[in-house]
Amino acid sequence: MKGFSLLNSLKFYVRVNVITLSLELLCNLHNIWRLGNYNEKQKFQKLMFPDGIVYDRKKM
Repeated sequence: MKGFSLLNSLKFYVRVNVITLSLELLCNLHNIWRLGNYNEKQKFQKLMFPDGIVYDRKKM
């Protein structure tokens, strides 16, 4: 039973860290873009828009 409790504690710790890192990322998207080099910006765009961005000049 003690191992189960330790495993639950570890899972909780991992979730909290994932949430914390995700919030930091989301709160700093502008800096990630501004400070990133060309390759980093391409990776970032693919992460945020995996299907790309469609632009129709006629609809604008």
